[in-house]
Amino acid sequence: MPSGINTESSKKQKQKKARPLQYHAPHRHATWLELFFDLIFVVVVSKVTHLLAHTHHGHLEAGVWWKFPLMLLPIWWIWMLHTLWSNLYDRDSQPHRAATLFVMLQMIVLSTVLITDWAEVFLLFNLCYFGLRLTLAALYFLSSRAHPEHAAFATRRGAGMLAAALISVASIFVPPPWRYLVFYLGIGIDILLPIFQRRGDKGPGVHAEHLIERMGLLIIILMGESIISLSAGLGKIDWSGEAIAAALTGALLIGAAWWIYFDSYHRLENPHGRPCSGLSLAYPHFFTCLGLSVMANLIYHAIHSDLDRHSYQVMAIAGMAVFYLGKQIPYYLKFHTVRGYIWLNTTVTLALCAGSLYLPTKATILAGLTVALLVYVILNYLTTIRRMEALEAEFEAKEAGT
Repeated sequence: MPSGINTESSKKQKQKKARPLQYHAPHRHATWLELFFDLIFVVVVSKVTHLLAHTHHGHLEAGVWWKFPLMLLPIWWIWMLHTLWSNLYDRDSQPHRAATLFVMLQMIVLSTVLITDWAEVFLLFNLCYFGLRLTLAALYFLSSRAHPEHAAFATRRGAGMLAAALISVASIFVPPPWRYLVFYLGIGIDILLPIFQRRGDKGPGVHAEHLIERMGLLIIILMGESIISLSAGLGKIDWSGEAIAAALTGALLIGAAWWIYFDSYHRLENPHGRPCSGLSLAYPHFFTCLGLSVMANLIYHAIHSDLDRHSYQVMAIAGMAVFYLGKQIPYYLKFHTVRGYIWLNTTVTLALCAGSLYLPTKATILAGLTVALLVYVILNYLTTIRRMEALEAEFEAKEAGT
């Protein structure tokens, strides 16, 4: 038999054995490995979040207000890079599982160099981070065959990621403080490239249901980490009425945050609103993660009463503001008919949060923030959710009529 025929038949056999893309799977859900990946990510995030728990004579470490978000950003971006890759190209095959496990291993190594002295570990952190981005860029290059009609998209995405990673790693040759500017310049380019690339090449398009599920699962795990931190902190305090009240209020705060985030979450998959790009769903997610991390520390410091009042006030209003920023943007972009309600509910809630800063103790401030979140739950139900339900009923009635 001619060798050309043998080669062609072997290719067909390989194609038959290859697993189909998860992208095309009906009723797609996150895989077990993706859930495991999220757990590893949260472990790394918890080390960064611990920056806000360190106090010295009642004060936070100098520079922590900019250090915390800047250290969280590159960690979150690795999660987002891998999530977007798996959203488009994952087959849940052995090679893809091995690649994901390798990324997870690198994340664990990266977590070992995360300490409060950023200057001391910058070289090791930068090299570990370069290895992660190099791995993810390679995944895009190797996945270009998964969507032959979008091979150019995957290749350009991998090339852009590699170029941005090279800019960041080059910062090790630049003296401080300019090295940090170069490092984050590479990350900034990496974050902006998908936005500009989408305008030129639509690519396969993000699998919205899968992306929404992944983001929701990560938020659930982050909230669970807050409960774990709350439980661990309770074992190291002298029990008092104020500490008990702060602990109970903290648990209620986390429950209210869950209600706010997930009460309308399923509607992001709703076809009734405007089509929402994957990036408009994904990018605000950073602020939600940031806000939840701050909330965990608000509860911790209210229980331990180990932080000065001014720092606690700044942490409280900043945490609430970024949490609402991340949560509201996707709804604002998708559901233009309820934008007025979104503005109103958010303004009222943040005003209540600001007013709670003037309460006498940290425990009462925490209670005020919790009341503000509960007020939002009620306002959101009376305005936004009812309006959405009415529009959905009208849409279904029109469909039934046709």
